[in-house]
Amino acid sequence: MDLSQDEAMERQFEQGLKLQAVTSTEQAVQPADLEAVILEAIDLCFFSRQNISLCSRWNRSEFSESQDIKTGSYIFDIMRFEKQQIQQPDPVFTLNEWLKTSYPEAKIIGYDEMQEVWKASNEAPAIYGRLESITPGNYGDTWEVTWMNAGIRLHLISGSKSKAFLIRNISEKLLMKEKLTMNDGGPMFISKVNYNDTMNPLKNRQFFIECQYGVLREKEEKDPIRKINIQEE
Repeated sequence: MDLSQDEAMERQFEQGLKLQAVTSTEQAVQPADLEAVILEAIDLCFFSRQNISLCSRWNRSEFSESQDIKTGSYIFDIMRFEKQQIQQPDPVFTLNEWLKTSYPEAKIIGYDEMQEVWKASNEAPAIYGRLESITPGNYGDTWEVTWMNAGIRLHLISGSKSKAFLIRNISEKLLMKEKLTMNDGGPMFISKVNYNDTMNPLKNRQFFIECQYGVLREKEEKDPIRKINIQEE
C-alpha cells in the first residue's frame, strides 16, 4: 500500500487488499482456521503517513481446494482519507471540535494526530467528516453576512457492538444541541440529521448533516475623501 501517491479525490477506494494462505490438506491448521487471526490483525486498521490515512475493512473470505492444496483468500476494502485544510469559518472543523469534546475516546480523522498503525474498536471508534455541498442559506443576507447551507458527510468506523448506539447517540445529541460555535465565533445551526446504521462506513456515509452558518462579507476598500471644496454664493 503506497501512501505517497497523489490522487485527485480526497477520499476514494484503492484496488483493495488481498491476502492468501496456502496449506496442504494434511496440515493441522487450515486456511479457514486463520481467518479470525487475520481479521483481528487487519480489519478496521488505519495505516497513516504524513497527512494521509488508509483504512482496511474486511469484505469477504474465499476458500478453495485443488488436489492436496487448500487456499484461503481474505479480501479487504481500502479507503483513503486525507487531512483537510481549515478555512474561516469551517463547518467540518466546527463539527470535528464538537465530536472530539463529546466523544474524547474517538479518533477524529483529519483532526487528531494519527499513529502509523491504529485499530478502531468498540471502545475507540474512528469518525471522519467531509464537506459534500454548499448552497445559499435560508436566512436573508445582510450588508455584513452571507448565509450558507452546508451538507456534511459523516462516516463512523467501529466495532459492530457500538456502531448502532453511537450513530443514534450522535444524531440525538446534535439535534438537541441545535447550534455550535464556529472557529470565527459565529453560530452554526443544525437543520437536519439523517442517519443509516446499515451502510458500509467506507463506501457510504452513515450521517448526512445539514447546517447553516454565516460568512462575513469582505469590506470593500475605498479611497478616503482627500479634499472638499465648499463654495458659498
